[in-house]
Amino acid sequence: MSSRKNPDLTRISDTRSGCGEGPIWNAKTRAVTWVDIAGNCWHQTILGSNKTTTHAAPSTLGALVERKSGGYVAATKEGFADISSDGTFTPFAEFLGKEERFNDAKADASGRWWAGSLTTDFVPGRGRIWALEADRTYREVEVGFNLPNGIGWSPDNKFMYFADSTDHVLWRFDFDLATGTLRNKKDLVRFDKGEVVPDGLTMTDDGKILLAMWNGFRIEVINPDGSREEPIQVPVKRPTSCCFVGDKRDILILTSATSDVNPEAEEFTGQTMAISGLGFTGAESEKFGG
Repeated sequence: MSSRKNPDLTRISDTRSGCGEGPIWNAKTRAVTWVDIAGNCWHQTILGSNKTTTHAAPSTLGALVERKSGGYVAATKEGFADISSDGTFTPFAEFLGKEERFNDAKADASGRWWAGSLTTDFVPGRGRIWALEADRTYREVEVGFNLPNGIGWSPDNKFMYFADSTDHVLWRFDFDLATGTLRNKKDLVRFDKGEVVPDGLTMTDDGKILLAMWNGFRIEVINPDGSREEPIQVPVKRPTSCCFVGDKRDILILTSATSDVNPEAEEFTGQTMAISGLGFTGAESEKFGG
């Protein structure tokens, strides 16, 4: 029987990523899509097929989002780019400095895309949060972070959650969905300093935050008030991000990284996995409106 200490876990693909990140789910096509930041590419698997299509990219990819009109938008080393379904890569906004790149990103319920940028040498205080609107205008929303990472929203869209990895904190903002504004920044959870850091996240339908812990062999389960439940133990040192998939949206997809980990010592390292039987459900990945 699946439990948080011993979850029912299977790989969905034989593909191993240097740094798998940002999984998204399309319920209509049953496609799970994720990026490999270290490999300058993105992968897609039809759930249950065990067949993976890989597309190379001419830039570092921090994250992808599906467009409502078809294809994808990528958060890249330079800025934002369109990617067609066949992998054609077309930049449309290049504004980051040479020493910067985008990292994790996620679309809100209005179709606005939020992305965090950082410096490639992780200079403290240089991380920023950006918002890309459906009309392709973009703006800097918040500054002063270290390593921007996972993003998510409460089910009622009153709060936005945001992980800063090397600051070891999960932030919460009051959120206005209509205007895309953030207020009242609060440190919801501060984690112990050390090599274990918060990475990507997803939300459950009842408002819990599932937060992958890089170097931690676990996914933290965090309540809206910041209290922590029993974590989900996983067989990879570096889980990176997660999303819900399946007909009942009750299967958790988890990406992971091989960076500095011996694949022979960890069977699943760098692979993308499905975890069943946790008792959680979550929404389908939102799409970009532009």
